[in-house]
Order: sequence, then structure tokens, then C-alpha cells
Amino acid sequence: MTSGVTPTPCDLLPDQGPEKITACDFPEESLPIDKLELKKCAYSMKYVEMY
Repeated sequence: MTSGVTPTPCDLLPDQGPEKITACDFPEESLPIDKLELKKCAYSMKYVEMY
């Protein structure tokens, strides 16, 4: 959370820093949210100008 920021943060977080940055390991199995299908609907209305 504190890598590459200015001003440099205090040394209270020794596990932080550019040398500690690693790639995130994302789960390989699919999650139920990955299978979510969103439905799209549309509605239009003809605008009639009245004088």
C-alpha cells in the first residue's frame, strides 16, 4: 500500500517496498459471480412537443 509514494512513509511497515511487490495469485477455479449474465432492456418513448 505504500510502495512508490512521496513523501516516503515511516518505517512502521517493514514488509512494504518495491522489492516486496509480487504478482497477485488469483484463484484458478471459476467463482459463481463469473457466471453472472446481465440482462439488458431498453425503453424508448417518442417525444411530442405540445404548443
